[in-house]
Amino acid sequence: MMQAIYDVEPDASRKNDSGRRSKTWVVVGDATSDEDIKVCGWDSLGQLMGRYKFVVTTPATYVGRRRFKANTRYLYAIAIDLDEVGVPELSEVIHQQTIGMTPQANIIVNSGDGIHLYYILAKPMPLYPKVYETLTNIKKALTRLVWNKASSRTGELNQVQIQPIIQPFRVPGSRTKHGDIVTAWHNAEAPLHTIEELNRFATKSSFKIYNSGVSQEQAQALDKGAYSTNRLTKARAKELYPEWYQRRIEEGAPRKTWNVHRGLYEWWLNKLWESDQVAIGHRYHCIMFLAVYARKCNVPFEELKRDALALVPRMEALTGNTGRHFSVQDALDALKAYKESSETYPRQLIEDRSGLRIDKNKRNGRPQSEHVKMMTLIRDQISYPNGDWREGNGRPKATKENSPHYAKVQEWRDRNPNSTNKSRCARETGLSRPTVRKWWQSPWDSL
Repeated sequence: MMQAIYDVEPDASRKNDSGRRSKTWVVVGDATSDEDIKVCGWDSLGQLMGRYKFVVTTPATYVGRRRFKANTRYLYAIAIDLDEVGVPELSEVIHQQTIGMTPQANIIVNSGDGIHLYYILAKPMPLYPKVYETLTNIKKALTRLVWNKASSRTGELNQVQIQPIIQPFRVPGSRTKHGDIVTAWHNAEAPLHTIEELNRFATKSSFKIYNSGVSQEQAQALDKGAYSTNRLTKARAKELYPEWYQRRIEEGAPRKTWNVHRGLYEWWLNKLWESDQVAIGHRYHCIMFLAVYARKCNVPFEELKRDALALVPRMEALTGNTGRHFSVQDALDALKAYKESSETYPRQLIEDRSGLRIDKNKRNGRPQSEHVKMMTLIRDQISYPNGDWREGNGRPKATKENSPHYAKVQEWRDRNPNSTNKSRCARETGLSRPTVRKWWQSPWDSL
């Protein structure tokens, strides 16, 4: 079953910044009969495979017509990409599986410069946000286990590419970037895999250097998951959170985020120019996260574009004799990350995908709570002993006189004088129930 096929080809009618238009087809059936294929818009599946140079699929299913993370439903396999794999490395991959160092792949795909290993799951995993996070951690650990100095010519730790669980890969029967046919081998003797078993490989004590996996309790809990249709719809959100709905949906206002100083953008840009840790397989993500930081720091897109294109010769110089070139088009494609949804990328994910170390803010080994107490003590007794740090700083304390929430609760109570239902008040005002409780008391209650 092929869940999704994607292609990119020139289209004069709808161009993005790179001059190309992305096309996506989502196949909801087996697409084996001619009738199924015609419904999907193709004359034949063979024609589709032979016509396009770039045909990929993910090991997951989707709802809707867009390949958004929020639209994912079930994960059917964990797929791992290995770059720079020749005959000796492929032999080592198989040897490591044979001796039980790594799990046995059900399918091995020759993608041109490397291979893709598919570990098919005995039970498809429902992709709840928390399940997605857990599976991501397991795949990250498995990738670092499977991708090593013996299985790839780029086996150094900073060369390993950490990819999302729904990363698309080339479809067997389609073409590689060099024009060759993508081939695949099925290991009929390999068992279907459980998450618990895969996580057991990732958490082997001898591989703790790889920041491995999750607890076995977390892995076991995934087997109990199933999808629920009880989701918050837009209509329900409009009823519960009218102010949010008015601002975000009807007015199209951007979500509220922190404004980050552009020094963060400059720091990452300098890192890409100067660090000797930029790896050939991470070049795309390095530019992509430059776009992410530009968005976080409110750097204009045109400035970002100039900086990214200036980096292309630096990135291309890493190609050497590998034949894996980095072009202007690659940089332009990476700049698609300059969008609102990218503003929430966490530090660990950026570090994993870029291969560049990002140190946490130092607290000298103290936990956050202890560190805050220490810094408060320094502020109050050394830096500002008179307490004048408060002058003009800090959020004003909310009172009945200046709180819009108090006014909103009292307005609702005026309209519903006989009701003491705080939950109903919270639903109809869009406030949280704790906020309603806080401001429920009015001066008239004591009379």
